Amino acid sequence: MSPESVRLKIAEVSLATVAPETLPGWAAGALVAGLDTPAMRELAGSPPSEADEARRLLDQAASELGIAVPDLPECRRLLVNQWATQIVAGDLPPEVGARRIWVQSSEARANGEAAPDAWLAFANDASDWDELPDRRSEIRASIVSAAQSLVRDE
Repeated sequence: MSPESVRLKIAEVSLATVAPETLPGWAAGALVAGLDTPAMRELAGSPPSEADEARRLLDQAASELGIAVPDLPECRRLLVNQWATQIVAGDLPPEVGARRIWVQSSEARANGEAAPDAWLAFANDASDWDELPDRRSEIRASIVSAAQSLVRDE
């Protein structure tokens, strides 16, 4: 586990792609991996039901580790890049990753954030996935290609 994994966890919680109730278990793993701070220890021992406190402790642990807490646009970029990397590696089904990226692109634009144009290709492919089932192999290849471009350009 690396400092970048802390930033990714903050991004996941900020964008509600994981439940904050999972943070104590994640923090326990972070401690085992050597990311030991007072706030991380407190987070690992906190009750899963205290979501707001868990989020505060996660941000505090990041600060104690000297890790900048990402803002929402950076959270989106971190997760989109993670999903693109997972698509390329074969760890995330392309259609699932494309839908996730589409959602983040839509939410970014709805919040007045500038979402990269490269994210739009995923929106088109995610939409086509449901509407054109006979072209799924072609759509899957298009998603993987878009993910490769995104990872390469990052």
